[in-house]
Amino acid sequence: MSEWFVGQKIVCINDNWPNGRTDSDLPWPVRDRVYTVREVFSDDGKVGLRLCELVAPPREYKTGTFERGYGTKHFRPLETKSIKLFRSIAQGVTDGKPIVPDEEFDPALPTEALCRFMFKHGGRPLL
Repeated sequence: MSEWFVGQKIVCINDNWPNGRTDSDLPWPVRDRVYTVREVFSDDGKVGLRLCELVAPPREYKTGTFERGYGTKHFRPLETKSIKLFRSIAQGVTDGKPIVPDEEFDPALPTEALCRFMFKHGGRPLL
């Protein structure tokens, strides 16, 4: 079974694209942003992804005309951890005072955003 599937939420972990983004007029995924898998395909034995949020017009390539996709090495599945984990961590750094956030924490946010979230809710940064 493939690690990738249609409808899956994924996070871009590497936006260093080959050939220096030669298709500069086309959209490229950006590191730390969340995307939704629209299509999983195989090209010459490598798994590729097409994303709901980024749709490019079909282009002519050596093997035919199709929409460009993105290599899976640039993504990881979005881990949806419970906010309870962050609350328990926060309670340890706020002298036991419970934290009740006014918004849900998005685990796809980078570490800097986690620190801002902790400060906003009375905790100290973890790093």
